[in-house]
Amino acid sequence: MKPDSLRERLEIEITESALVRNLEAAQEILGGLREARAFTTCDLKLDKITIDGSFIHSMISEKEDAGIVRALVGLAHALGITVAAEGIQDSAQQAALIRTGGEQGQGYLYSDAISAEHVLDVIEADVPGLQLIGR
Repeated sequence: MKPDSLRERLEIEITESALVRNLEAAQEILGGLREARAFTTCDLKLDKITIDGSFIHSMISEKEDAGIVRALVGLAHALGITVAAEGIQDSAQQAALIRTGGEQGQGYLYSDAISAEHVLDVIEADVPGLQLIGR
């Protein structure tokens, strides 16, 4: 049977050193490969797994996406690393993530997006008595 897509014909492995050498270029190249539907793998030692918000948004309604989230959480726990979820927008998504064993999350349920210039202001306002050095 003849492969009908680039993803079925080509697998590209990217080493950690190649990513670290020029992260900006690596991101651009990986984006192009993803758009071309190439199958990419990366040989990394991970400290944390971050689950993309697209999986979180559909994990309640899509059985396959819920399975992917459970698998990623299980993988992180098996490796002894932290797992975080992006794009949590409501309490149902938060509850579903907690049931899978997810440890960290971010999204509009917790806060609107804030600019880099205002991060320290938000931290200081949220922690009474905190005075950040150099401010």
